[in-house]
Amino acid sequence: MRILVPALLAAASSLTHAQGWQLVWSDEFNGSIGPNWVFETGAGGWGNNELQYYRRENATIENNALVITAKRENFGGAAYTSARMKT
Repeated sequence: MRILVPALLAAASSLTHAQGWQLVWSDEFNGSIGPNWVFETGAGGWGNNELQYYRRENATIENNALVITAKRENFGGAAYTSARMKT
């Protein structure tokens, strides 16, 4: 009981803080990946020596959710592929 009460108080406190947030941007992915998203493709390392090759084909929409799939496959000189996007 000593642990339960502080945990409940902490949870109630975090709910109070969350109510003060205001949503400023969202994308529901209802249909296709829209023009707000830009794909970055290739194996440029992107500043942190990443080993995967980024491909558009690794990003899909399933059940109104964005799905980015990493695969172990040889492509463009890399042993892995994934997707990289920005808004």
